[in-house]
Amino acid sequence: MPSQITASPDIALVSDSPRRLISSAFMQQFSPIHPPTAEPAYAVVVSSCDAYRDLWPFFFHFYFRHAPTLPRPVYLISNFTRFADERVRTILTGPDRHWGNSLAYGLKQAPAEWILYLQDDYLLSATLDEAQVREDLARLQFLNGHFLSLVHQRNDCLVARDETFRIIPRHNFFADLQAALWRRDTLLRVVCPHSNPWRGESAIRALAQVGEVPGYYCQHEGLPPLITYVEAVRGKFWRPEGLAYLKQHGLTPNFTVRPYPRAGQEWWAKGVRSLHKRRMKLLDGLRGCWAKWITPAPIRPLTQHRE
Repeated sequence: MPSQITASPDIALVSDSPRRLISSAFMQQFSPIHPPTAEPAYAVVVSSCDAYRDLWPFFFHFYFRHAPTLPRPVYLISNFTRFADERVRTILTGPDRHWGNSLAYGLKQAPAEWILYLQDDYLLSATLDEAQVREDLARLQFLNGHFLSLVHQRNDCLVARDETFRIIPRHNFFADLQAALWRRDTLLRVVCPHSNPWRGESAIRALAQVGEVPGYYCQHEGLPPLITYVEAVRGKFWRPEGLAYLKQHGLTPNFTVRPYPRAGQEWWAKGVRSLHKRRMKLLDGLRGCWAKWITPAPIRPLTQHRE
């Protein structure tokens, strides 16, 4: 459960004020009593594994283009394979036995109380304002919060007095493993005991609640989104949106590593997808066995990456 708030902020309805005006008024009103951290410390953690190593060159290509000022190194969680970029620290967790254990090990290597959590198939599509991330984190710290979604927005909930955050109701899908700011200890306690991300998200949604100690927030509609990205993969396969985004930038993935089978409810379409998944699982398993004895070659950035 969320920790006890020492001074619960009042609850108010959201206004349509611009983000910066809200932030300025909020800081002026509360700074004499509860001064927010001038520059909150946080680390960027990318949850991944060797089975998704083919996404790393594309992920970091867009990440460093659109988020050049975020803290470095970026912490990439994997099994045996490293990403060959001095701006990235690959955290190797060993055999892929349990998603929660791997995530917990990776989070403990990130030396920060707060985590900006991303996943390997989030291809950033617009510039991420690092100053605004720090500003929102300062507000989250003031509220003694635990989680702030950077992608979800609501218009039908009450928010804390700063008039930017809305409280995520219990069991609402806005509390999930999309891009978000997390108190690291909360993420470890809530998500990491679970064997897969879907169970982890169920645990998050069960804990998010409306009450004296909400702790789980998103932003209200009307504000510009803090982070925008294209979700490139779903169910192990490329999504059309992801391929279109790569094509737009003159990039083409290796379809022998991650195919793009036809979607559909026909028996043969389902069968083809099933065969692809079995083949990918078998190859990843064999590769994991080899990696215990032979260090895999590192994954290298795209040549366009080095600007």
